[in-house]
Amino acid sequence: MTSKKIWIVAAGTGGHIFPGISLAKTLLEKNPEFEIEFFGTPDRLESRLVPEHGFKLRYLTAGRWKGRGLWGKILGLFSLVGGFFQALAMIFREGRPLFLMSVGGYVSLPMALACGTVGVPVVLLEPNIRAGLANRVVSHWARFAFCSPGSDASRVFSCPVEELGSPLRSDIRPNAVQAKVSKILVLGGSQGAKGLNEAVMKAFKKLALQEKGIHLKVQCGEAHLADAEKTKTELGLGPEVELLSFIKDIPAYLASTDLVVARAGAMTVAELAASAMPTIFVPFPFAADDHQRKNAELLADDGAAYCVDQRDPQFTNKLEQSLLQLGSQNEVAFELRTKLSKRFLSWARPKASNDIALKLLSLTESSKRSTYGV
Repeated sequence: MTSKKIWIVAAGTGGHIFPGISLAKTLLEKNPEFEIEFFGTPDRLESRLVPEHGFKLRYLTAGRWKGRGLWGKILGLFSLVGGFFQALAMIFREGRPLFLMSVGGYVSLPMALACGTVGVPVVLLEPNIRAGLANRVVSHWARFAFCSPGSDASRVFSCPVEELGSPLRSDIRPNAVQAKVSKILVLGGSQGAKGLNEAVMKAFKKLALQEKGIHLKVQCGEAHLADAEKTKTELGLGPEVELLSFIKDIPAYLASTDLVVARAGAMTVAELAASAMPTIFVPFPFAADDHQRKNAELLADDGAAYCVDQRDPQFTNKLEQSLLQLGSQNEVAFELRTKLSKRFLSWARPKASNDIALKLLSLTESSKRSTYGV
């Protein structure tokens, strides 16, 4: 009996999880008989997001080793070995999946190693400009990989790589640049960003943007909502500032937004590019491998977005200057936003999910006939 199972590891952050979910939905559209399962850990974001989107999530032992002390590394290594035997047992007990798609997260290591050991095809999806450590390691036994434009994956991966982009939600569309800014949206990533929330609200107040008819919407993150409300009260800001713990319908919010201030995670970058949104990126200073700064700087160097480094001693001034340049209600600011929008859109890969799914379908049809030599 031919297997209909597909396994996906997309764990840790929204930049891993959402592309995995988007790709899974596209695969099901093309073949509703597929049985798709996700793998992750119970204490990370996937434990909530994957079930919310109707997919089964299974837990696997996997510990973090990077950035930890000696004992932490040793414990992390033991947990990876345990996860490997867990995954191997699943394969022997339940049968082989058609393939394993690894988007990222520490869980991908034991799962990919187990699949590779018994000959299950392993495929990578790297959404970041700087490839993550887990995917770099997994690439040694992966059949092939997909990445976003500008990624270093083709240089650092040990398998064939194709730049098809990162899978997106299907309802994101390019938005027209308006002559004047009326709404600014702050996106602090899946978990929100306390420092970013405060910095933008303070700049909003100092520049008196509310007096120019501009409204500010801030995705705070559930954990930071109370702090954001306190900052809003201390600054004397009113209904012109709306605080949201989490935005589920990002496409709808982007459609009514004129300017975005955001972290520079892979999924955020991909969706903002597809919406052609004028954006000021403020990369998370402590992101793994500093990948957010790489994401944002690459776009800034190309004239597709602004990048303001939170570690810069002049961060506050540069953020205010950027908001003033792009948020002013004049022809110069409109032209700046228009140039950014057009250039940013050129980075978008709106058909990425469909293109990747088609490549993967060829993998399920025959293990001998494939462009990639599978």
